[in-house]
Amino acid sequence: MTSPVNVDVKLGVNKFNVDEDSPHIILKTDPDKQALEVL
Repeated sequence: MTSPVNVDVKLGVNKFNVDEDSPHIILKTDPDKQALEVL
């Protein structure tokens, strides 16, 4: 028989590995104001 799962503990596990040295999203220093209005 398996032990019961504590939902709070299960959801609290960090499943994502963060790579702070090489981000996959790069922010522009001077964004296009008109393009930002669309968002």
